[in-house]
Amino acid sequence: MPVKLLLTGLFFVQLVNASFTLLINFYLDKQGFADYQIADFTSWRFPAIMIFAVPFGIFIRGRKLKPYFQVAALSSPTIALFIIWAAGTGLTPLIYLGFFLWGISFTCIQITSLPFIILNSPKEHHSPAIALSFMMMSLAIFICGTSSYVLSNYLPDWFPVRDLLILFALLGYAGVFFIARINLNENIGEKQTNLNISGQYDWNLIGKVIVPTLIISTGAGFTIPFVNLFFLNVHGMSEATFSLVGALSFGLVVIGTLFVPTVKDRYGYMVAIVLIQALAIMFLILMATTEYYNHLWFAPILAVVFFIIRQPLMNVAGPMTSELTLSYVGKRNQELVSALNSAIWSGSWYISSQIFRILRESEMRYASIFLITATMYILGVLWYYYLIRDYQKRKMLGLIEVEQLEDEQ
Repeated sequence: MPVKLLLTGLFFVQLVNASFTLLINFYLDKQGFADYQIADFTSWRFPAIMIFAVPFGIFIRGRKLKPYFQVAALSSPTIALFIIWAAGTGLTPLIYLGFFLWGISFTCIQITSLPFIILNSPKEHHSPAIALSFMMMSLAIFICGTSSYVLSNYLPDWFPVRDLLILFALLGYAGVFFIARINLNENIGEKQTNLNISGQYDWNLIGKVIVPTLIISTGAGFTIPFVNLFFLNVHGMSEATFSLVGALSFGLVVIGTLFVPTVKDRYGYMVAIVLIQALAIMFLILMATTEYYNHLWFAPILAVVFFIIRQPLMNVAGPMTSELTLSYVGKRNQELVSALNSAIWSGSWYISSQIFRILRESEMRYASIFLITATMYILGVLWYYYLIRDYQKRKMLGLIEVEQLEDEQ
């Protein structure tokens, strides 16, 4: 029950994130900001996480995690409303501040949710619970996207893009209610015994698992935050149409996420991670290259098809890579690895967003930028291949922890 309440609360918090993923760039565009300015605004959520994540991950080791869920559930929609207001008034310093604070807010739940699930659910439930935690964002995007499409097309005067963002921010407050209902005697990680962290963690193992995260996150930062701008500026797609496209793609993510634990159990991590991500890279390349023939009538159709196929393939592997890395490093390293992953994703996305801004100012094509992403994805997937082989070897040697937690729920 506590994990279910957490996932429900996480869903409502993710509604805020989903609405920003789909719509905030369109809103900023309507306010007169160029795409390179929008890239600069959105990039400022990432250094906040980068600075805050690792100290926070060390701090929460051995502590109860519920209070941090509550902070995120309350602050995320509040800060989202602040960003919407600041963008509407054209106060650019406040837009930067809002995105920075939003990054800190999301850190509270990004870093703590997976350790909470692993520590407070039986071992046999880890794969489906982790998959469900990832599915909450996809489900939120599906609901946000379909709702945005319907409301924008049938009630356009009542729900312009600004009001849609406000609506989903207000719905995000429901997460406070569900997280407040979590009532259990938490299992917590090992306590930090001294301030010298060098001997508290297995840095060799940690170093191995963060390499593919660093490579893939850097590549993703060139594409994921700006794919809506790609469809807007290359294929002339409106925010309502992109919301529907995003909803369809993440609807497939939701379905795929339900099946990926079964795929992992039957075929192993090689298929669940390496093969699935390799297919995703292929469709990313196909989507990017539609810019080269965007003057043809069928180019937007193909771009949408490739995007809809690519999204579930890349996203369903996420729960399995998280499970792999947390199992690989062992119990005492899990909070720190979760924090490092958040810091790396955010730091990489900040750097990538700034490079994207520079490349777009110099009028480099979206296709060329997205192909940088594809190249880095290939390198990251090759590293996961190595990591899985090493995981299998360490498991055979008895070096991977196998924990059976009592089902206290």
